[in-house]
Amino acid sequence: EKVLGLMAGFEPSENKDSAQDAMETLKLLKSMASDGLAEAQTWLGLALLEDRKTEEGLGWLKKAAEGGSSEGQYALGQAYFKGLGLSVDKNESFRLFSLAADQGHAEAMLEAGRMLMAGDGCERNIADGLGLVRRSADAMESQAILFMGRYCYGDQRGMRDAAQAFAWFRLGAMLDSPESQYWLGRMYYEGKGASTDYNRAIQWLTESASQGYRPAAGLLASDAYQNEELAKAKAAYQQELERHAKELERIKTNPKYETVVFTKIPSFFRASEKEAYLRF
Repeated sequence: EKVLGLMAGFEPSENKDSAQDAMETLKLLKSMASDGLAEAQTWLGLALLEDRKTEEGLGWLKKAAEGGSSEGQYALGQAYFKGLGLSVDKNESFRLFSLAADQGHAEAMLEAGRMLMAGDGCERNIADGLGLVRRSADAMESQAILFMGRYCYGDQRGMRDAAQAFAWFRLGAMLDSPESQYWLGRMYYEGKGASTDYNRAIQWLTESASQGYRPAAGLLASDAYQNEELAKAKAAYQQELERHAKELERIKTNPKYETVVFTKIPSFFRASEKEAYLRF
Protein backbone atom coordinates (compact mmCIF):
# COMPACT_ATOMS: atom_id res chain seq x y z
CA GLU A 1 0.00 0.00 0.00
CA LYS A 2 2.88 2.37 0.79
CA VAL A 3 4.49 1.64 -2.57
CA LEU A 4 1.23 2.25 -4.38
CA GLY A 5 0.91 5.55 -2.51
CA LEU A 6 4.35 6.55 -3.71
CA MET A 7 3.48 5.52 -7.25
CA ALA A 8 0.42 7.75 -7.09
CA GLY A 9 2.66 10.76 -6.54
CA PHE A 10 5.04 11.37 -3.65
CA GLU A 11 5.31 14.90 -2.30
CA PRO A 12 7.75 15.66 0.55
CA SER A 13 6.04 16.74 3.75
CA GLU A 14 7.23 19.06 6.51
CA ASN A 15 5.77 16.61 8.99
CA LYS A 16 8.67 14.51 10.35
CA ASP A 17 6.56 11.37 10.73
CA SER A 18 5.28 11.66 7.16
CA ALA A 19 8.79 12.34 5.85
CA GLN A 20 10.12 9.28 7.68
CA ASP A 21 7.27 7.19 6.34
CA ALA A 22 8.07 8.38 2.81
CA MET A 23 11.72 7.40 3.24
CA GLU A 24 10.71 3.92 4.35
CA THR A 25 8.41 3.65 1.37
CA LEU A 26 11.18 4.72 -1.00
CA LYS A 27 13.47 2.12 0.58
CA LEU A 28 10.86 -0.57 -0.04
CA LEU A 29 10.44 0.61 -3.62
CA LYS A 30 14.21 0.37 -4.16
CA SER A 31 14.14 -3.18 -2.82
CA MET A 32 11.38 -4.16 -5.25
CA ALA A 33 13.21 -2.45 -8.12
CA SER A 34 16.43 -4.30 -7.25
CA ASP A 35 14.47 -7.55 -7.40
CA GLY A 36 13.71 -6.76 -11.04
CA LEU A 37 10.10 -5.51 -10.86
CA ALA A 38 9.89 -3.28 -13.93
CA GLU A 39 7.03 -1.10 -12.69
CA ALA A 40 8.86 -0.46 -9.41
CA GLN A 41 11.95 0.50 -11.43
CA THR A 42 9.83 2.96 -13.40
CA TRP A 43 8.37 4.73 -10.39
CA LEU A 44 11.68 4.70 -8.55
CA GLY A 45 13.32 6.31 -11.59
CA LEU A 46 10.63 8.98 -11.76
CA ALA A 47 10.87 9.67 -8.03
CA LEU A 48 14.66 10.08 -8.30
CA LEU A 49 14.31 12.40 -11.29
CA GLU A 50 11.83 14.46 -9.29
CA ASP A 51 14.45 14.62 -6.55
CA ARG A 52 16.99 15.83 -9.18
CA LYS A 53 19.03 12.63 -8.99
CA THR A 54 19.10 12.55 -12.76
CA GLU A 55 21.75 9.95 -13.52
CA GLU A 56 20.44 7.40 -11.02
CA GLY A 57 16.84 8.03 -12.06
CA LEU A 58 17.58 7.55 -15.76
CA GLY A 59 19.47 4.37 -14.95
CA TRP A 60 16.36 2.87 -13.36
CA LEU A 61 14.17 4.04 -16.23
CA LYS A 62 16.46 2.31 -18.72
CA LYS A 63 16.18 -0.92 -16.74
CA ALA A 64 12.39 -0.52 -16.60
CA ALA A 65 12.18 0.07 -20.36
CA GLU A 66 14.36 -2.98 -21.05
CA GLY A 67 12.15 -4.96 -18.69
CA GLY A 68 9.07 -4.15 -20.75
CA SER A 69 7.40 -1.47 -18.63
CA SER A 70 5.29 0.67 -20.97
CA GLU A 71 5.36 3.54 -18.48
CA GLY A 72 9.15 3.26 -18.27
CA GLN A 73 9.45 3.21 -22.07
CA TYR A 74 7.24 6.27 -22.35
CA ALA A 75 9.12 8.19 -19.62
CA LEU A 76 12.52 7.35 -21.13
CA GLY A 77 11.19 8.29 -24.57
CA GLN A 78 10.27 11.70 -23.20
CA ALA A 79 13.77 12.10 -21.75
CA TYR A 80 15.34 11.40 -25.15
CA PHE A 81 12.81 13.61 -26.94
CA LYS A 82 13.34 16.62 -24.66
CA GLY A 83 17.00 16.06 -23.81
CA LEU A 84 16.33 15.63 -20.08
CA GLY A 85 19.68 14.42 -18.76
CA LEU A 86 20.38 12.79 -22.11
CA SER A 87 21.36 13.99 -25.57
CA VAL A 88 18.31 14.55 -27.75
CA ASP A 89 17.73 11.43 -29.84
CA LYS A 90 14.46 11.50 -31.75
CA ASN A 91 15.06 8.07 -33.32
CA GLU A 92 15.44 6.43 -29.92
CA SER A 93 12.51 8.43 -28.58
CA PHE A 94 10.27 7.18 -31.40
CA ARG A 95 11.42 3.59 -30.84
CA LEU A 96 10.54 3.76 -27.16
CA PHE A 97 7.20 5.46 -27.76
CA SER A 98 6.36 2.77 -30.33
CA LEU A 99 7.19 -0.02 -27.88
CA ALA A 100 4.93 1.54 -25.25
CA ALA A 101 2.22 2.19 -27.84
CA ASP A 102 2.24 -1.48 -28.83
CA GLN A 103 1.28 -2.23 -25.23
CA GLY A 104 -1.64 0.18 -25.36
CA HIS A 105 -0.05 3.15 -23.56
CA ALA A 106 -2.38 6.00 -24.60
CA GLU A 107 0.09 8.87 -24.22
CA ALA A 108 2.79 6.95 -26.07
CA MET A 109 0.37 6.29 -28.93
CA LEU A 110 -0.24 10.03 -29.18
CA GLU A 111 3.47 10.90 -29.19
CA ALA A 112 4.42 8.16 -31.66
CA GLY A 113 1.51 9.16 -33.90
CA ARG A 114 2.50 12.82 -33.93
CA MET A 115 6.11 11.92 -34.73
CA LEU A 116 4.99 9.68 -37.60
CA MET A 117 2.80 12.42 -39.06
CA ALA A 118 5.68 14.91 -38.88
CA GLY A 119 8.44 12.50 -39.92
CA ASP A 120 10.24 13.41 -36.71
CA GLY A 121 12.71 10.68 -35.78
CA CYS A 122 11.18 8.31 -38.30
CA GLU A 123 9.97 8.07 -41.88
CA ARG A 124 6.87 10.19 -42.37
CA ASN A 125 3.59 8.29 -42.61
CA ILE A 126 0.52 10.44 -42.09
CA ALA A 127 -2.02 7.61 -42.33
CA ASP A 128 -0.31 5.36 -39.76
CA GLY A 129 0.40 8.33 -37.51
CA LEU A 130 -3.19 9.48 -37.57
CA GLY A 131 -4.29 5.93 -36.84
CA LEU A 132 -2.16 5.88 -33.69
CA VAL A 133 -3.49 9.24 -32.54
CA ARG A 134 -7.03 7.97 -33.17
CA ARG A 135 -6.34 4.92 -30.99
CA SER A 136 -5.07 7.22 -28.26
CA ALA A 137 -8.20 9.37 -28.55
CA ASP A 138 -10.39 6.27 -28.39
CA ALA A 139 -8.62 5.51 -25.09
CA MET A 140 -9.86 8.93 -23.86
CA GLU A 141 -6.47 10.67 -23.87
CA SER A 142 -7.56 14.33 -23.77
CA GLN A 143 -4.67 15.73 -25.82
CA ALA A 144 -5.25 13.11 -28.50
CA ILE A 145 -8.95 14.05 -28.61
CA LEU A 146 -7.95 17.69 -29.03
CA PHE A 147 -5.47 16.74 -31.76
CA MET A 148 -8.17 14.83 -33.67
CA GLY A 149 -10.51 17.79 -33.39
CA ARG A 150 -7.89 20.23 -34.64
CA TYR A 151 -6.93 17.89 -37.48
CA CYS A 152 -10.55 17.51 -38.61
CA TYR A 153 -11.14 21.25 -38.21
CA GLY A 154 -8.41 21.86 -40.76
CA ASP A 155 -6.06 24.73 -41.38
CA GLN A 156 -5.73 27.78 -43.61
CA ARG A 157 -6.40 25.58 -46.64
CA GLY A 158 -9.86 24.77 -45.36
CA MET A 159 -12.03 22.60 -43.13
CA ARG A 160 -11.41 18.84 -43.40
CA ASP A 161 -14.52 17.53 -41.65
CA ALA A 162 -16.64 19.94 -39.60
CA ALA A 163 -18.94 17.26 -38.19
CA GLN A 164 -16.04 15.12 -36.98
CA ALA A 165 -14.23 18.15 -35.54
CA PHE A 166 -17.36 19.12 -33.63
CA ALA A 167 -17.77 15.57 -32.29
CA TRP A 168 -14.17 15.39 -31.07
CA PHE A 169 -14.25 18.83 -29.47
CA ARG A 170 -17.52 18.04 -27.75
CA LEU A 171 -16.06 14.84 -26.31
CA GLY A 172 -13.00 16.73 -25.08
CA ALA A 173 -15.18 19.46 -23.61
CA MET A 174 -17.18 16.90 -21.65
CA LEU A 175 -13.88 15.54 -20.30
CA ASP A 176 -13.10 19.05 -19.00
CA SER A 177 -10.40 20.01 -21.49
CA PRO A 178 -10.32 23.84 -21.62
CA GLU A 179 -8.83 23.79 -25.13
CA SER A 180 -11.62 21.54 -26.43
CA GLN A 181 -14.20 23.69 -24.67
CA TYR A 182 -12.78 26.75 -26.43
CA TRP A 183 -12.98 25.14 -29.86
CA LEU A 184 -16.47 23.76 -29.21
CA GLY A 185 -17.62 27.25 -28.20
CA ARG A 186 -16.12 28.68 -31.38
CA MET A 187 -17.88 26.09 -33.54
CA TYR A 188 -21.23 26.80 -31.91
CA TYR A 189 -20.67 30.52 -32.50
CA GLU A 190 -19.56 30.06 -36.11
CA GLY A 191 -22.23 27.48 -36.89
CA LYS A 192 -19.67 24.94 -38.05
CA GLY A 193 -20.49 21.28 -37.50
CA ALA A 194 -23.75 22.32 -35.82
CA SER A 195 -26.35 25.04 -36.01
CA THR A 196 -25.32 28.42 -34.62
CA ASP A 197 -26.15 28.47 -30.92
CA TYR A 198 -24.99 31.53 -28.98
CA ASN A 199 -26.17 30.11 -25.66
CA ARG A 200 -23.94 27.05 -25.94
CA ALA A 201 -21.12 29.12 -27.40
CA ILE A 202 -21.18 31.28 -24.27
CA GLN A 203 -21.46 28.23 -22.01
CA TRP A 204 -18.35 26.51 -23.34
CA LEU A 205 -16.24 29.62 -23.85
CA THR A 206 -17.02 30.70 -20.29
CA GLU A 207 -16.24 27.21 -19.01
CA SER A 208 -12.88 27.32 -20.80
CA ALA A 209 -12.07 30.85 -19.61
CA SER A 210 -12.94 29.90 -16.02
CA GLN A 211 -10.11 27.34 -16.16
CA GLY A 212 -7.66 30.05 -17.12
CA TYR A 213 -7.52 29.37 -20.87
CA ARG A 214 -6.57 32.79 -22.20
CA PRO A 215 -7.74 32.43 -25.83
CA ALA A 216 -11.29 31.81 -24.55
CA ALA A 217 -11.18 34.85 -22.28
CA GLY A 218 -9.73 36.96 -25.09
CA LEU A 219 -12.40 35.83 -27.52
CA LEU A 220 -15.20 36.64 -25.10
CA ALA A 221 -13.78 40.15 -24.68
CA SER A 222 -13.03 40.76 -28.37
CA ASP A 223 -14.98 43.23 -30.50
CA ALA A 224 -16.16 40.39 -32.74
CA TYR A 225 -18.01 38.88 -29.79
CA GLN A 226 -19.90 42.01 -28.77
CA ASN A 227 -22.88 41.85 -31.13
CA GLU A 228 -26.41 42.25 -29.84
CA GLU A 229 -27.43 38.60 -30.12
CA LEU A 230 -24.39 37.45 -28.19
CA ALA A 231 -24.95 40.07 -25.51
CA LYS A 232 -28.45 38.67 -25.01
CA ALA A 233 -27.03 35.15 -24.78
CA LYS A 234 -24.49 36.27 -22.18
CA ALA A 235 -27.19 37.91 -20.11
CA ALA A 236 -29.43 34.85 -20.36
CA TYR A 237 -26.58 32.56 -19.39
CA GLN A 238 -25.70 34.69 -16.39
CA GLN A 239 -29.31 34.65 -15.24
CA GLU A 240 -29.36 30.86 -15.55
CA LEU A 241 -26.18 30.61 -13.47
CA GLU A 242 -27.56 32.86 -10.75
CA ARG A 243 -30.88 31.02 -10.66
CA HIS A 244 -29.13 27.67 -10.54
CA ALA A 245 -26.75 28.78 -7.76
CA LYS A 246 -29.71 29.84 -5.62
CA GLU A 247 -31.48 26.56 -6.33
CA LEU A 248 -28.39 24.56 -5.38
CA GLU A 249 -28.08 26.49 -2.14
CA ARG A 250 -31.71 25.73 -1.31
CA ILE A 251 -31.58 21.99 -2.02
CA LYS A 252 -28.01 21.05 -1.03
CA THR A 253 -29.22 19.31 2.14
CA ASN A 254 -31.87 17.36 0.25
CA PRO A 255 -31.12 13.59 0.37
CA LYS A 256 -32.31 13.37 -3.26
CA TYR A 257 -29.83 16.10 -4.26
CA GLU A 258 -28.65 14.49 -7.52
CA THR A 259 -32.19 13.80 -8.71
CA VAL A 260 -33.32 17.33 -7.98
CA VAL A 261 -30.26 18.89 -9.64
CA PHE A 262 -30.78 16.76 -12.71
CA THR A 263 -34.22 18.26 -13.19
CA LYS A 264 -32.99 21.83 -12.66
CA ILE A 265 -30.28 22.21 -15.29
CA PRO A 266 -30.68 25.18 -17.65
CA SER A 267 -33.18 24.59 -20.40
CA PHE A 268 -30.65 24.97 -23.20
CA PHE A 269 -28.38 22.21 -21.85
CA ARG A 270 -28.62 18.59 -22.84
CA ALA A 271 -28.84 16.13 -19.97
CA SER A 272 -25.38 14.76 -20.79
CA GLU A 273 -23.90 18.24 -20.23
CA LYS A 274 -25.03 18.31 -16.58
CA GLU A 275 -21.71 17.35 -14.99
CA ALA A 276 -19.65 19.91 -16.92
CA TYR A 277 -22.17 22.61 -15.99
CA LEU A 278 -22.18 21.64 -12.32
CA ARG A 279 -18.36 21.81 -12.23
CA PHE A 280 -18.61 25.40 -13.47
